[in-house]
Amino acid sequence: MRYGRSKAARKTLQFFERTQGIRAPYHILLDGTFLVALVKYNLPLQERLDRLLQHASYQLHVTQSSLDELERLANQVPDKKVLLEEAQQWAHKNCASILPKHETISNDRASNENSLEKLGIAAQDIWNWTAAGVSASKQTTTSHYHATQQDRPKYFVASHDEDLLDALRTMGGVPIIRLARGSVLLLEQPSKAATVQARATEQSKWKGSVSESEQRLVQVVVQHERQERQQQQGHPTVRRKRKAKEPNPLSCKKKGTTTEGPKKKRRRKSSQTGNDDAAA
Repeated sequence: MRYGRSKAARKTLQFFERTQGIRAPYHILLDGTFLVALVKYNLPLQERLDRLLQHASYQLHVTQSSLDELERLANQVPDKKVLLEEAQQWAHKNCASILPKHETISNDRASNENSLEKLGIAAQDIWNWTAAGVSASKQTTTSHYHATQQDRPKYFVASHDEDLLDALRTMGGVPIIRLARGSVLLLEQPSKAATVQARATEQSKWKGSVSESEQRLVQVVVQHERQERQQQQGHPTVRRKRKAKEPNPLSCKKKGTTTEGPKKKRRRKSSQTGNDDAAA
């Protein structure tokens, strides 16, 4: 993996650890489209994930609805039956668990109803499993919350379904793994919804930890700084003209010194030579 790609993945993992509490061992939920791509391109997923997740431990999971979807497609599309069956076999061999259908409907489903209309049964099941983990992180810190954190791990989602990925980006708080150009494994940067949620959470923590008197003091300081900026804008500063400086002394020749070598003496013709010529 290239250094820039590895650095971006490390920053993304740190973001989700700070905002969602997602720590190793990571739980990665694979869907049917991702399984088919793995078998089709014969990718060494374990080796690639080890580098992508900074050599942290992880577990692979798949939903029963995704396996049922692959089996149904294998019966409907004879040309791809072998490929779809190999994808099912790969999941049974390498995944740590097969998740049953999620019966509980998340509270966030109503706000994301438009983005879920395009999803199939298997994709909606994956959305429910991930939404359960995200909604658990939004609860207050109680004893029941710590119990649900153990029962509801927060999943990464590895998918090739753009409709599902768009719904997860809208929900926010879900790390996404996808394939680029067929064989490049990528960990997507946090979506806009995830960054907005993280900022709101940090602001709520700040408001809860600061007393009212401290908040009023901060507001007074902010108002004072705003007034100073307005005054500076009303009275723009006058730029001073730069005075001409003396030349650099190192670039000037010193007085009384020359760089020329010793002068050659010029030979003058004597007057005697001239008289001899005249006599001749």
